[in-house]
Amino acid sequence: MPTLKNSRHEQFAQLIAVGKSASEAYIHAGFSAKGAKASAHRLLAHSHVSARVEELRVCVSQAAVTRASIDREFVINGLKENFLRAMQQEPVRDRDGNATGEYSYSGSVANRALELLGKELGMFVDRNQNVPMTMEQLRALPIFEQFLEQAATEAKRLGLDVDDEPPKGEPN
Repeated sequence: MPTLKNSRHEQFAQLIAVGKSASEAYIHAGFSAKGAKASAHRLLAHSHVSARVEELRVCVSQAAVTRASIDREFVINGLKENFLRAMQQEPVRDRDGNATGEYSYSGSVANRALELLGKELGMFVDRNQNVPMTMEQLRALPIFEQFLEQAATEAKRLGLDVDDEPPKGEPN
């Protein structure tokens, strides 16, 4: 669909497509602020305007996807390059891009690049998140038996009845 013949209608459609509210877009397009909300919704109800808004939204979202994939690829490639350089696998280069014959190691740069790559790939779990565990997973922890012993000792100290067996199955 070509641009709308009325330039203010076109500007209105463009502003709606990029996320402005109807009344904001209406005012920014040069229409009166008085009664903007109702007038904007009436204008948006016109089939030629709403069709143009949808067309522009598709274009905006496609452009955003393209930018995001290029940016993501660029960042990942940059992180890989930083890692290789930090691990002395890539030579130090001068301004013209020629190898100087030197290699430099930077462990903190390498670790940070790996951390950011791992996060991007979803390899790490944020330790601040509460991740529910099954009883089987709890029993597999190296400190589980120690925890049970400490809990039993504390329960006895408080005069509570204590079973010697840990509970079977899932917690309630």
